Amino acid sequence: MAASPNGPQQPDRTPLILDGRNLKESPAAFVAEAGAVLADERAVLLIDTFERVQGLERWLSEQFLPVLPTGALVVMASRIPPDMMWQADPGWAGVVQIIELGDMGRMDAAALLDSRGVAGELHEPLLTFASGHPLALSLGAAAPAGQDAASSTAVAVSDSAAGSHWTPAHDVLATLLDQLVGEVPSPAHRHALEVCAHTYMSTQDVLHAALPGEDAATLFFWPRRLPFVEPGPFGWYPHDVVREILEADLRWRDPRGYADMHRRIKACLTQQIRAAEDADVFGAVGSLFYLHRGDGRRAEPHVWLGAGEVYEDVFRPEDAEDLLRLAIEQDAGAVAAVSHSMARQAQADPVVATA
Repeated sequence: MAASPNGPQQPDRTPLILDGRNLKESPAAFVAEAGAVLADERAVLLIDTFERVQGLERWLSEQFLPVLPTGALVVMASRIPPDMMWQADPGWAGVVQIIELGDMGRMDAAALLDSRGVAGELHEPLLTFASGHPLALSLGAAAPAGQDAASSTAVAVSDSAAGSHWTPAHDVLATLLDQLVGEVPSPAHRHALEVCAHTYMSTQDVLHAALPGEDAATLFFWPRRLPFVEPGPFGWYPHDVVREILEADLRWRDPRGYADMHRRIKACLTQQIRAAEDADVFGAVGSLFYLHRGDGRRAEPHVWLGAGEVYEDVFRPEDAEDLLRLAIEQDAGAVAAVSHSMARQAQADPVVATA
């Protein structure tokens, strides 16, 4: 978030970088560190990890920022979304710009790996693992360079069309967990994140089934402000790289607990499918497919491109032409399978359609 409270930007600026992890959450302590910008109209105040001092947000908007000299610029980077008052306040709405930083594009991510000297054969598995996340890319780029074949970091080539898969070493996993997930309120909250990582999308019912004895309602609403968790049509889902590291850490740390969680979630989704009617079944069907992504039974055609990009629906006769066209783009086997399914006219069988 950038705020220039009193005027236009000017060239030849003077940067001052602060890290919220090293600041005390008090106005006096903040002024002691950042007071120099109060007398410099060319100042650029950069506050990283602002979520650690988020309690200063209203004080900054009401007292500190308004007295900055004309032309000063402030940038606050936080894992927590800014308070709505920045946009609701007429005095700030015109001078504050809120920017959500997404993942790096594939070309930029590849350029980052090139700049770190990562061998070309490692690009694809690292790009697949990191999903464009800058920190994951940086850590992944650093790991292979200093490790040999005996290391726990390896590139394993699978038999699927997905190709190579990069598995980070345990020390890299630990760093990623610390940096991306950070501290959680309790072991129950960590278990809730592990459930979210294991399922395609997590609902309160799934959490209740996977974590018996815990307050599923509280655990379900807790992730809504986490920067790596997004809401979808069938519940919450985490960023791909967070999903990967939570899954890998739990499988390594507690394989029995991982198996128990998988069993409970599978039983819950199976029961949902049996009890559902018509379109209500689609979310559970997709989640059940996703649950078996790592055991060799994943149906490759059942691939989610992202929330809102695809949806599931029952077959209708008017869909036949489009379905056959999509099948032809795959292979002859797909055409035969689709033709057979349409001939049966199985109204309750879900098919994937593009939005």
